[in-house]
Amino acid sequence: MPRIPSTGKRHLRNRNGPTVTKPGTGGRIGTLAGRRILLVSPLPTLPAVLRGLHDTAIFHTRMRALGETLLARLRPDIVLSPLLCDEHDIIDVARRLDRLGYRGALRALSPPLPHADMVLCEVRQLCGRRDFDIIEVLS
Repeated sequence: MPRIPSTGKRHLRNRNGPTVTKPGTGGRIGTLAGRRILLVSPLPTLPAVLRGLHDTAIFHTRMRALGETLLARLRPDIVLSPLLCDEHDIIDVARRLDRLGYRGALRALSPPLPHADMVLCEVRQLCGRRDFDIIEVLS
């Protein structure tokens, strides 16, 4: 799996990006191509959904380094993070972003879920995220 640079010191520009959809529902989440994406993840590996994106700046940080200075420097359009991982879950990320004043899009990466709508409702209820969705990906 390709490694991506850590904490925004460098970034990747990928080409020919796909449109991301929510598997099982056919619902379009929108394209990630051409965006400034911050991946908050313990592993600096590029998820399959981000490979091959055209003209996209992708930055990586770990949860512990996610702060006001980093957000101001990178100015991400969208923040992606695993729904659940060893270091954090999406609620931890959402709450940190809210405290830091980030009002952009937040997306959770997850394997297909049997009841994604229940998870969406819970995160939106707990964190008040207006622009939150789940991108279901095959491992």
